Amino acid sequence: MLTLLLLASPASAFTYTGFAWAPEDYPLTWYMDDDVEDSLPDYDLQGLIQAGWDGWIDATCASLGDTYSGTGDYGSAGNDGRTAFYWDDPGDEMDVGVLGVTYSYPSGAKINIHGIEYDRFGDADITMNNDVDWATPEDFANGTCTGNMTDAEGVLTHEIGHLHGLGHSCEEGDPCQLSELREATMYWSVGPCDHSQADINQDDIDGITGLYGPAGSFSVSDDSNRYGGTPLDVAFQITSDSDVLAARWKFGDGQTSEDINPTHTYETQGQFTVSVSMDLEDAECGSYTYDSSALAYVVACEPPKPEDGADGFFTISHSDGLTYQTSNRTDVTVYGCIDTIEWQVYKGTGEGDITGEPLQRIGAWSPKISFPEAGSYVVVMNVGGPGGLDAGYVVVDAQDVPSEGEGCAVAPIGGSAAGLVLAGLVAGLRRKGRGDRRSGSRA
Repeated sequence: MLTLLLLASPASAFTYTGFAWAPEDYPLTWYMDDDVEDSLPDYDLQGLIQAGWDGWIDATCASLGDTYSGTGDYGSAGNDGRTAFYWDDPGDEMDVGVLGVTYSYPSGAKINIHGIEYDRFGDADITMNNDVDWATPEDFANGTCTGNMTDAEGVLTHEIGHLHGLGHSCEEGDPCQLSELREATMYWSVGPCDHSQADINQDDIDGITGLYGPAGSFSVSDDSNRYGGTPLDVAFQITSDSDVLAARWKFGDGQTSEDINPTHTYETQGQFTVSVSMDLEDAECGSYTYDSSALAYVVACEPPKPEDGADGFFTISHSDGLTYQTSNRTDVTVYGCIDTIEWQVYKGTGEGDITGEPLQRIGAWSPKISFPEAGSYVVVMNVGGPGGLDAGYVVVDAQDVPSEGEGCAVAPIGGSAAGLVLAGLVAGLRRKGRGDRRSGSRA
């Protein structure tokens, strides 16, 4: 299943492809290529595709609809402004293991939905793999789905989810932290004779409603921060075009609240998944429940500390000549709690020499340090994050000898240099990028 752009929803477990249809595009008109060959040649393919469309109609208050406009010889999938279904993999280009592909083409215009900008669909085509042993609804009803047969209706329902603009609930290799995501129609994979993807679940409903129906989202208030040191006070708020009747929050640390816009204090370090089930009421749709969650939405951090089993923040050993290798032992078990690192080198033999301008400043995690000449030096590592700053130091007796030589030593002297050099700390932010592009994914 190919989706051209995969963007994480800002406050949901499901994902979006980055494409969406405008309200006036619905009902979506679709066609079916008449070159079927050996892919279910004796089956009602129009009815099978229609079942895939109908699977999404039950989505809460999403304005969906489709119109079938017949068959024809359409060649192959392409950006011709016509949404078509192909059963014989034009060009036989699919990789082994790929069940279906959704090709999405932008119109060149943008569309804003619930404050999020998407590329407006201009066209979308779905191609099924003709090398797959397809199972029909009758196979499941009669118990004749055997071996490695794959549910055609379930794959079509999944691909039509992409055609509406939904991404995968989880990707290949993703641990898929929430069990309901593995049960969603938009899960990335489907097993032999598995009919479950023909029925959308709550995550699918929340995703499609978030695109095409009234929905709600949550965020932190303007004067709050979801990334900081403990104790971290976070003020949450719900935003919706519907009336918010009630809310049930889970903050990820075992605590809950039924306030609509609660404030919660995170006392311990960690990345916390936040979720809320909100009862909404809309003039056209009536009352409904909308669930939203965000993985690792809050990051609360304690002051830096060495990792378990370490005597200090770092060790240092001789490499070659006057070059020594550091080994950073800072605890990084909670991603995002260390974002600042600077090494400083001073001439001297102890803590009292950590004054004035250092000989070197290095912004790396575990750098090699080359001393200018033989002698005693104090190497300081400054480390910080939202939870605070700290530092450690080691005294090095630097000697210009080969790596296999004798006599190079690191003095067993060290300690915390906090308060001595942190005033000169230079921030070296290290953040992992979160955005990425996907060119394809397997069903």
